[in-house]
Amino acid sequence: MKKILILFIFINLCKSLDAQNISFNDGVTLLEFPNEYLGLLHPSLPCDYNEDGISDLTIALTKLRIYKGYDIENLESLDLPNIYVTNPLKTMDFDNDGDVDIITNSKIILNDQQDQFTIVNPVIEGEIIEAVDFNNDGLSDLFTHTNEDNIFSDQELIVYYNKGNNEFEDVVIHSGGVYSGTDVGDINNDGYLDIVAIDELEDFPVIIFNNEISSFSFQRTKHLLSTSHTSLSLVDLDSDGDLDITTNGVYSDLKCIENNEFLYQDNAIISISTPQIIYFNHNDFNADGITDFVFFAGTSSKVNIYVLEGKGKFEFYNYGEIASFEKPAGFSYPNVNYIVNNLSIFDYDFDGKKDVIYTDGFSDTNQIVWYKNTTVPSNVYNVKLNENTIILSPNPTLDNVRITIDGNLSENITYEIMTSNGKILKSGQVKNGFIDFTSLESGLYFVRFNEIGILKKVCKL
Repeated sequence: MKKILILFIFINLCKSLDAQNISFNDGVTLLEFPNEYLGLLHPSLPCDYNEDGISDLTIALTKLRIYKGYDIENLESLDLPNIYVTNPLKTMDFDNDGDVDIITNSKIILNDQQDQFTIVNPVIEGEIIEAVDFNNDGLSDLFTHTNEDNIFSDQELIVYYNKGNNEFEDVVIHSGGVYSGTDVGDINNDGYLDIVAIDELEDFPVIIFNNEISSFSFQRTKHLLSTSHTSLSLVDLDSDGDLDITTNGVYSDLKCIENNEFLYQDNAIISISTPQIIYFNHNDFNADGITDFVFFAGTSSKVNIYVLEGKGKFEFYNYGEIASFEKPAGFSYPNVNYIVNNLSIFDYDFDGKKDVIYTDGFSDTNQIVWYKNTTVPSNVYNVKLNENTIILSPNPTLDNVRITIDGNLSENITYEIMTSNGKILKSGQVKNGFIDFTSLESGLYFVRFNEIGILKKVCKL
């Protein structure tokens, strides 16, 4: 196994504009690859597959590679069998055994613990674009897209319902379109996950597929959008409890469709001014409960990564620059096909704040770069309270952990106990200054104190 040391890179940190408070450190190069991988099409997938509290990276370089983190400055390649995939999508517990599995565009990598894996090759058409439980039966289903790279052939969106024992039953939910963006979410708040897609062949391209448990019905909205969309996302931008629709065209502003009672009757589109946007992702980077965006924007000579802080109600501060890249010699840049999805969001250093991981497969030296989120959270308690004033003891623990703030036992503050992959195992209020860990198995956990937005590590013996 080859040991990869983290190197440092030269990129400028994010600039604050118009009272924007979100900021990132200079980029840190996590991995570098030779020119033979120039034009890396798909992102690295930051994760913690072994739940040890140290970030790992999953990458498709002609075949799947997993780089195991030993500390924040050391990644080491695992010796895996040949697993030919082009896009690692997400990590989740696909088989409900308590371990973190890896979902790729064509295969499911089941984690058997101790760096051993079982490869599942589901019999499907097209490429996997999501793995979720559509019918609420406790089993994760697969959502696929056929003929994705051929705009001259009929394309299909298919849901493969999981019947157990790695067997799936397919239902074609739509065919004949050219789908440039899809996302999954409960659009009508009925407790079942729906699908939203952009169909480039239609004047009114937004299609909403309503989940009817074993099938889907669909309806187009009346919103007229430009073609060549590269991103689509469902996110509640106005904090009203409904998922709104956000998309963009190549080199265009963000376009938002408000989810309200007029969703299928109104044609109003909210435009958010951005500089020649190519691709976007979103999260809450400053812990204020409002969605922020991170996005690529490019010209013929360079491409930038920007962050856009939300004010709420579809309003935003001016964007700030995270990084800027010059066009490499002899490469027509930016090329959308090489950029889409190459911005991942993950708490790489497990400090409770989401960072940006950028896969650069176009430069003279291919790199995976980590931009650490250095934002001071907006929550007023975080301004007043330093992390070191919260003490958890004993740590490691066999049963109970004492919580003290500024030297005093804590009362009534709410907490969540999570795995390193973000799964919440227990939540409640601190009682008499203690949190009970007795029911949890031995291992490393993270405790988040909600009122003050602070994350602490606890080891259960």
